[in-house]
Amino acid sequence: MPLDLQGDLSFTVEGPGGSTSGTVVGDGAVLRVRAEDPVAAWDGILGSVSTGPAALRTVADGLADEGLSIEVSGPAGVLALVGAGADSGVGKLLTGSRRVQLGTPTALRPLAVAQVRRSLTLSRALTVVAGLVVTVVLRRRARR
Repeated sequence: MPLDLQGDLSFTVEGPGGSTSGTVVGDGAVLRVRAEDPVAAWDGILGSVSTGPAALRTVADGLADEGLSIEVSGPAGVLALVGAGADSGVGKLLTGSRRVQLGTPTALRPLAVAQVRRSLTLSRALTVVAGLVVTVVLRRRARR
């Protein structure tokens, strides 16, 4: 007998990037998670559970085996579908499971921007800017 998820839950997540609220709605075989600030939710989740490709692969394949899926979304749309409803070569490449499917670039943009901001230190940022300036100067000289 397949599992039927029904219910509605509100949550608040505290993380290094701040706090956010959201909802979890059980709708048959799909659990829909929506966060007002996906970046703050992601930071809070990463600080509280085992993470990484192996952990996500295990969760995704386990959900798929049970015919279940989790859809995670934010204000800009679906960030990811994990489990039975997902089938992605990109997910296989990134996590080892086709059962992890990323959302649209528009929906993922806030997470990508936050990650880039975290990874860039001031010296890296200055190096990038200096490299761009040198490139522009060299191109202008080459055109003369």
